[in-house]
Order: sequence, then structure tokens, then C-alpha cells
Amino acid sequence: MMEINLSCPNIAGKSPPAYDEQALASYIKVIGSVKAERTQAIHVGIKTPPYTYSEQFKNLISAMELGSSLLGNNPISFITATNTLGSCLVVDESGNPVLGSSLGEGIGGMAGDALHPIALGNVKIIRRMLDASLFESVRSTQIIGIGGVKDKAGFTRMINVGASIVGVGTALGREGVGIFETIIRDGIKEI
Repeated sequence: MMEINLSCPNIAGKSPPAYDEQALASYIKVIGSVKAERTQAIHVGIKTPPYTYSEQFKNLISAMELGSSLLGNNPISFITATNTLGSCLVVDESGNPVLGSSLGEGIGGMAGDALHPIALGNVKIIRRMLDASLFESVRSTQIIGIGGVKDKAGFTRMINVGASIVGVGTALGREGVGIFETIIRDGIKEI
């Protein structure tokens, strides 16, 4: 399994390719061509940025459908939604950046709790749009839901809005690998 990050908000002078339908379609075409040359099957997914308006979601699905049409099959097995939201800043009471950054301004990607509602919305909308596709190979695309999952409730919310798999990032960094046991243990108590 391999994930291609088309959503990094920290590439100087460039927007993430997943915001551009033509760039997305180009990546999908190349992924399909490479997969066609391989004798061993490999699941390839793309990581998307936080989409904030309907045209961005439409572009994603259109690029996948174009890939299915041109290649005869959608080469994307899964979508990881969603990466951090770029151009964010956290400052202390004095107005000084709390986090470091390459330019020293403290500007970077928003993740964790603050990203969770956006991530849930992205997963739900992407799942709905995948399910509505005329292409079976697009409809069968799985979603890995990421963004602000730190407990069983967040895990359950991600599953309920359409994620097949749930990823944990910020909570892993803060809590360590024990976060997985906490999420599983809390889930068993609820069953």
C-alpha cells in the first residue's frame, strides 16, 4: 500500500496539486500507467487537503472519473482525508508565534482538535460523491479519515461519516502509542 501526498500545504511557491483538477488528473493517469506495468497489485491512495467549497470536491471526483474513463479502471484505491490546513498561526498573549517555522513567522498547518470538524465534513462529502459516481471503480474507493481523532468518540464520528479506516496523528504525537490502546479500550467499554 502506498499513499501519495497531493496535499502538503508547506511547498514554497506552489499550491497542493490536489486543489487543481488538471494536476490531479495528471497524477491519476501516471499512477494508472505505473500500476498497469506492474505484475504485482499495489493499493495506491492519495492524500487530500481540506476542501472548503463544492468545486474542490467536484474536481477531485471529476479527475478520478476521467482516470477511470481513460484507463478503464480507477487506479486510486483510497483517499486519505484530510491533511492539515495551511497558513495558520497560533500566537501567545504578546502576539509572538508559539510554533517555529522555516521563515520564523510560526505559520504552518492546522491539525488536531481544530481540524476535526473540517475533516469530518470532507470525509462525509467525499464519501457521498464517490457513492454517486457512475463508475463502479470510483464508488469502491475507500476513505482513510484523519484529522483531530484523539479518542473513541472521534473514531466513531469518522466511521459514521464514511471512513473505512481511521488514522491518528496529532494525538499519537502528544500521547504516544498508548493512544491506540485508549481508543480501543474505550470502544470495548461501549460495546
